[in-house]
Amino acid sequence: MDDLQRLRTRIDEIDARMIDLFEQRMALSEQVAEYKRTHAQSVLQTGREDDVRAHAVECLRDKRLAPHAVEFVNAVMDVSKDYQHERLGHGLWRDGLARETFDLHAPKGYFGAQGSNTEQAMREFFGNSDGAIAYDKFEDVFRAIDGGEIRYGVVPIENSSTGAIDDVYDLLGKYDLYIVGEHWSRIRHCLWGVEGSTLDTVRDVYSHPQGLAQCKAYVERRGYTPHAYHDTAASAALVAAQTDVRKAAIAGECAGKRYGLSMLDRDIQTCGDNFTRFVVISKTLTRDKGDKVGIRFGLYSASGTLFRALRYFARYGINMIMLESRPVPENPCNYWFYVDLEGSLQDDSMRQALGVLAEHTTSMRVLGEYRKGEWK
Repeated sequence: MDDLQRLRTRIDEIDARMIDLFEQRMALSEQVAEYKRTHAQSVLQTGREDDVRAHAVECLRDKRLAPHAVEFVNAVMDVSKDYQHERLGHGLWRDGLARETFDLHAPKGYFGAQGSNTEQAMREFFGNSDGAIAYDKFEDVFRAIDGGEIRYGVVPIENSSTGAIDDVYDLLGKYDLYIVGEHWSRIRHCLWGVEGSTLDTVRDVYSHPQGLAQCKAYVERRGYTPHAYHDTAASAALVAAQTDVRKAAIAGECAGKRYGLSMLDRDIQTCGDNFTRFVVISKTLTRDKGDKVGIRFGLYSASGTLFRALRYFARYGINMIMLESRPVPENPCNYWFYVDLEGSLQDDSMRQALGVLAEHTTSMRVLGEYRKGEWK
């Protein structure tokens, strides 16, 4: 124990010297920040950082410590850059986004045919779906909002058992629209057929790809052939129109009843607690303060960039709820990162985190601010 205490005492002495050197380094960083302000230079200097790492390794006597030395100087440079951002007044993200009052009675639309799970989610969120327009494709909803045909649109964005709906994330990146609300719905899939159908007569099953994925184990166990279709409700309409006892649809109870089908089996989803998150999208954010923020950003192609970007959320005490990545269409070797955060754009901590993050990304865009939906 005496030997351990002696080693710890020695470490404390070295740490004290390091802190003294740290203060000297930060004083110089402040001077560097002032120089960059005067000469309109950015804080990030990639070539300079590479030189610092190389110099650190060159100064080592024990080259086995090279990766640890690089990690050490990376941490020091990150602290230095953060300090320069603060001195240059880059700490706060500035909210210049247009906002308007949320209107439950404004024109709206949803993905899928009448009786779909998305229509049900819209009814639960808005209190009704009167006059709402049904659209066959996800992008049709985005186009309708972008063109002013409707003010709000409802689309599914993720499922608790099959994960993110990639097409919707790609459309959020493609269109200059915002998420202004979300709603969680329990999805209970049923198997529907025409009169005279039984579990044994069915050969082909139709549903949206998500419906098929969520019921994959059941479909395989029964030996049915799956066929992807526009959405669950449209699949029910298709089966009803064909009047073939060999064909069945995977859809919710509302859809099956709407199209006059017979329920052959219920709750056939693989995961019993099967929830889908739906989002409400619009051209502008609402004036209401939310408790959830969605963003998208791109990064420079270099080691550790994602780690260093995400650490700002922890630094400012912001909980990251979700992280998804999608390839950049025009450059598939690079990725867009989609992140959901707890908090509001009106919180200083959020604005500080986004302000610093924006300086370390190729681009960053706010995708929405809204109230979190509750599981039901």
